[in-house]
Amino acid sequence: MKRALLALLLLCGCVEEPVDDGTAVGNPSLTTFAIAAGEGFTIEAASAPVASVRYTACDESTVAEDVDRPIDLLGGTLELRAGTWCALLVDFSGPVSASAAWTDGGDPATLDLTLAPGTLGFAPDGGALLLDDDALLLELAAPGWLDAIALGLQPGEDRVVDEDSAEHDALAGAIEEDSTLFEDVDEDGVLAAADRERPVAAIGEPSFEHPDAAPAGYSQEACGCTAAGGFSSPLGLVALLGLLSRRRRGGRAPRR
Repeated sequence: MKRALLALLLLCGCVEEPVDDGTAVGNPSLTTFAIAAGEGFTIEAASAPVASVRYTACDESTVAEDVDRPIDLLGGTLELRAGTWCALLVDFSGPVSASAAWTDGGDPATLDLTLAPGTLGFAPDGGALLLDDDALLLELAAPGWLDAIALGLQPGEDRVVDEDSAEHDALAGAIEEDSTLFEDVDEDGVLAAADRERPVAAIGEPSFEHPDAAPAGYSQEACGCTAAGGFSSPLGLVALLGLLSRRRRGGRAPRR
């Protein structure tokens, strides 16, 4: 009876896997940059000077990687470091610029933007984000952030918005508060409706206490382990099968 109980405990047990501190070896994830538009707007050119990306692991340690180059927001790419991260921070070294055309059917208007958003702080959906050879899309702002009515844009007008403009803070805030990181489902570098259904990180405060990131190691469910970080021990199965075989051989009466 004691042997059977021991085997059953081993069978239902879990072997704890080490918690990833964010420094796992893997392949970087290619991330394509985009910028949102609005009804009637066409983005003709856009660029963001990225200074660095800071990666915060779930033990709150941080790794910073210098970028120091402008990234085209109409398909430019950046490789994000492999690992498990509870926060990603994108720092700019200067203003984000964009040129857009707008029409409501009349004379086209233009909008030239020079915006200075703060750091983009992404909190992964689910608490922790594992990056390893993924295809991602990072969209600055959100669809509809350019609104001709809200801007008071008139047909035929050429509008310039910079840090001294009344519209600046609202538009820069839209980038700082509404940018999103998506999975590139079909890995084509184009943000489509299917990709929008798969956000992986949004602007927000990170959580360092989420089950996916906490050092709990494993959980048990129906005499087994879930995907929370552990795996079932095969030792119990071997022990139980051996015990049953031994009992079967020992329980037979010798034939005469």
